[in-house]
Amino acid sequence: MRVPDAPEPNGVGEVLSPPSLPDVVGRILFSLGVFEAGLLNRLSDISLDSLPPHSSKPKR
Repeated sequence: MRVPDAPEPNGVGEVLSPPSLPDVVGRILFSLGVFEAGLLNRLSDISLDSLPPHSSKPKR
């Protein structure tokens, strides 16, 4: 049986260690950036769709 609090080489123990804090912050910032980009894309789509058409030409 393995010791529970021994650091595992596969990265499970490494994730909980303090040196991985920059990696966690980087992952959070990356996911926030992806979420923000998706949100901006969705907002731009909504604003473009909600704008009154300047021409009578249909979009689709």
